Amino acid sequence: MKQLLLFLTWCIASTAFAQKGVYNAIVAADGSGDYTTVQAAIDAVPDDNLSQYLIYIKAGTYNEHVYIPLNKSRLSIIGEGADKVFISDNKKSGGPGAIPVDKAATVVVHANDITFQGISFVNSHGVEAQAGPQALALYAKGDRIAFDHCAMLSYQDTYRTSEADNGRNYVSNSLIMGGVDFIYGSGNAWFAGNTGKEAVTRVIPLGYGKHNKTDYTLAKFCIETGRTHQIRSQSALHGYPLLGDTAYGGTKIELIEYFLHAYELYFPKNNPLALPEKIKAEVPKVFANFLKTTMQDYEKCVIT
Repeated sequence: MKQLLLFLTWCIASTAFAQKGVYNAIVAADGSGDYTTVQAAIDAVPDDNLSQYLIYIKAGTYNEHVYIPLNKSRLSIIGEGADKVFISDNKKSGGPGAIPVDKAATVVVHANDITFQGISFVNSHGVEAQAGPQALALYAKGDRIAFDHCAMLSYQDTYRTSEADNGRNYVSNSLIMGGVDFIYGSGNAWFAGNTGKEAVTRVIPLGYGKHNKTDYTLAKFCIETGRTHQIRSQSALHGYPLLGDTAYGGTKIELIEYFLHAYELYFPKNNPLALPEKIKAEVPKVFANFLKTTMQDYEKCVIT
């Protein structure tokens, strides 16, 4: 691990010398480098190279599928910054016309000993639709793959780690965004630093009931941050998925997709849209009737 950390530090220091011959190849979308696509720079790496090969990527959006085969190991791929360098594609690995992950993920890494820094990996379908199906931004299949100050952006299955039990990924100071299974895989992954946006939810239990032998809790959620599927994903993470929310492991309910209702919304005083400080919506009839028939003492349960 110490060698890996020192290697990442060295890569950070090297970015200042992109124009001074330190790099083996420079990628620039505007034609000012050695290559205009990331894949072209990868293809030019000598097969089975024994020394570290450095590729620098200048600011720009690179709309392409990038594949790093097993015989292109020992690479350091360094971007000008995750807010400036975007490798983007829009292929899907689920739904009609699904494409295998190896060919659909925006970036696929089969090689070992690869380091990425200052790059955003994007599957634009997931980012724009904010819905499934499976649309990977990154598939890091190899061993000893490191990411520092990067971003992985999609919705469903954003980032797949190694599929080998002994495969190792290291993610440092990076942003990973998604809504469903957005980090998955059977390999080992170590996350350090800020790898996502803070999500804060306060939960207050209000009462208990049973439906078809399934126990449930009526709870009040007070969200202090607004993240995609914040309540649904955090509930499932702690082992209590929403009733009916099958996407997150909940028991299927015929009456409704899942039981979640925005009861009250609060807005700051003097907000620019002149919205009232509080908006309240009564519990829908289908929700209330379900509670009345499955929950003891529902009438004594006060929602405030």
